[in-house]
Order: sequence, then C-alpha cells, then structure tokens
Amino acid sequence: MPKINGGYFIKARCIKNSAIYKAPPYVREIWDYLLREANHADKKYNGYVIKRGQLFRSYREIRDDLSWKVGYRTERYNENQMKMGMRYLMKQLMITLTKQPRGNIITICNYDFFQNPKNYEATSEATNDTTDGQPMCNQGVLSINKNEENKEVKEINIKEKYSDFVFLTKDEYKKLLKEFGDTKLKRWIETLNNYIGSKGKKYKSHYHTILNWERRENPTQPKKHEPTIEELIS
Repeated sequence: MPKINGGYFIKARCIKNSAIYKAPPYVREIWDYLLREANHADKKYNGYVIKRGQLFRSYREIRDDLSWKVGYRTERYNENQMKMGMRYLMKQLMITLTKQPRGNIITICNYDFFQNPKNYEATSEATNDTTDGQPMCNQGVLSINKNEENKEVKEINIKEKYSDFVFLTKDEYKKLLKEFGDTKLKRWIETLNNYIGSKGKKYKSHYHTILNWERRENPTQPKKHEPTIEELIS
C-alpha cells in the first residue's frame, strides 16, 4: 500500500463529550485548523522558534486559509467570528495565545498527550489498520487503563468547567466536596467565579485558591489582622 504524504493528527472520538462539540460550526472549523497546522516538531518560523504543538498565525491568515468558494466569489469568516472563536477556545482551556508583532503564537493545550497514539485504548471495531482502531479526543474527559489485568481506570488530570470562570479536575472537586459539602462548595465556586469575572484575576489553581480562602475565613487558630473573604474580594 502506498504511504500518505504529509503526516497526520489525532482527533479523539470522545470529543463528542466536550463543549466544542456543540459549538458553532466556525468554532469547530477553527479548532480543526489549529490542530492540523500545529507543529509536530520544533521549527523556526517568521523569526520565532515554534515548538511542537504550537503554530504562528495572524487572525487574517487563519481567515484566508479557511476561505471557501461560492461560484467565482471567495467567502471567509468575518473578523468578529474569528475573534469570538479564538476567545471561546481560550476560555475552554483548549489553547493559549501569545501576541507577537506579526501574529500570534498559538499553543494547543495537552497536545503531547492527545497526539500520542499510545494513550488511546484499543477498540472492539474490526480494522486492518491500527490508526482506525484507535478512538479519535482533544478535550473533555478521557480514561486510560492503569492496569490491563484488573482493568482499573484512572481519569487523567484534565480540568473541567464548574462555572463561567472556575475550573477544577474531578479529583479536586471530589476533595473539596468531601471537605466542605455540597452547599458550602457551591458558595465558594460562586464566590470565586464572581471575583474572577468582576476583577479579571488569574490563579494557577482554583482548587488551592478555594482552600486558601476557606482557611483565611475559618482559621484553626485565631490570628491577628487575618482578612475575611469579604475583605479579600472587596
């Protein structure tokens, strides 16, 4: 059989469980484009070193690359659709973007994990090609076998959206739920969500932020001049 030129990229089937599956068509097409165009290996481009899982593009270049023909007329997504699509992908933690003078360095989050065929379970579908027998997920929850003998399944450390701006892994959410209970945890998520939304603050870990705020509001030992949660978010 002849080989297919140009390489390949993996698009996992479990993407149907992710938010982008219900996103507008132009968002899904932008996402497919970014996956397809991301570097498989580090390369120099436009004076920059673009790493594996990254690409360098301006919004105009992406719009031009995604243009289509209607008769002799060339159609393309408008600038507003382009901006909304990219903002959506960033909000869903699917990409990060760094602006540069001649374009943007776009990074596909978790690229190495999702583009590694070894991280996919075998399926029961009949196939003559190993790539056909692998599920096609670049976001959302994905499980892998920790031990083939006893089939123990462990979810990978991917953060899920619990409010507009609050993201936790399932394990982090379970720990907080066990410690605070449902009502109190919902209050903390709502408080953190409103604070991020109104102040534009960024935190490396929403899990540890909630824990720190709880300890400051309810310390095990009284401390002088310890701020309350109301003072923290005022």
